[in-house]
Amino acid sequence: MVKSKKTIKESKKTDTQTDPSCIVVFGAAGYVGRMLCDQFCSAPSVKEIIAIDRLPMPDILKRKKKITWIEADLSQDDWHGKLIGKEPEIAIHTAWDFEKGGDEIKNLNASEKIFEFCFNRPSINKIIYLSSILPYGATSDNNRDRMFSEGEILRENEYSYAVNKKEVESLLARQYSGSNRTKNVFVLRPGIIYGPMGASIPSFREPLLKILDSLPYFFKPDNDYGLQYVHEDDLVDLNAVLVFNKVPFKGYEVFNVVTSKPLDSSEIAVFLKKQIVDIPYFLVRLFFTTFGARYSEELTQKGVWKYLYYPVFADGSKLVKKLKFEFIYSTKEVAMGECGRYSHLAPKKEEGAETKE
Repeated sequence: MVKSKKTIKESKKTDTQTDPSCIVVFGAAGYVGRMLCDQFCSAPSVKEIIAIDRLPMPDILKRKKKITWIEADLSQDDWHGKLIGKEPEIAIHTAWDFEKGGDEIKNLNASEKIFEFCFNRPSINKIIYLSSILPYGATSDNNRDRMFSEGEILRENEYSYAVNKKEVESLLARQYSGSNRTKNVFVLRPGIIYGPMGASIPSFREPLLKILDSLPYFFKPDNDYGLQYVHEDDLVDLNAVLVFNKVPFKGYEVFNVVTSKPLDSSEIAVFLKKQIVDIPYFLVRLFFTTFGARYSEELTQKGVWKYLYYPVFADGSKLVKKLKFEFIYSTKEVAMGECGRYSHLAPKKEEGAETKE
């Protein structure tokens, strides 16, 4: 297994290891995509990483000689021609357009074109899609005794980000069902992804973190609220396990990717450096409806308020049982955003500032 404190190159080769020479990463300029490109360049077997994004190459990747950068809108068709003659063995879909109005059309169109490319390209034997735990849905009956497992129905039908993630999963499942089923497909449903890289690029943060950062207070729900996280290094390492190892199963697999212990309301407020305001849910809804647009455009989206009031807890035990995967970082270490491979990128603390426990 690839350990979080090491690069791919430094990790010990095992009998179950595979040697892909070409990997294609969709959404390579994004938060997770850039880390995958950066780390996988260190793998000795990798000769080329085809990195595709509508944005320019991030500075962190500019000296990586193994990267072939393709700047293209994945929701259009022009990028297909740029891959003629390329024979990637692994495809990783991390692309997501967070711009207002781009979610419903661009993300679905892009995902459809990505999956069509993957299933029609004989050289590709593994497909990894980065989803989310949010499509399970935030409802009043959610609590720590109800941890969603991978086989449960994705219930969200209002908040566009979660609905779109659910729809892309459905699209992937349909395309897999209609294929010859010779490719391994892995759907990863992480909690909130964070770490020093994430802290250094606030514009790429997950929607819920952006909203919570923008609010003047942390509105404490009168229920068992909490947030589940996963460290950016742990997520990259999980991808490495799937990419560079012969997994002990074949077909279509879904994994919740979350640390075992969620942050509770008081801990969230501490890490966000927000004053806690304890109010009932109808006042939370009223506040978001009346003043939400002042703080974040995301708050104007239908159903998003539920995710700031009702928790979504996922059961991550399948990952441990089937892959023997162990998380390096605790939930609190993730939320601090200071430790990990990219600790040198973490924003400097103000002099005298301390993180409360």
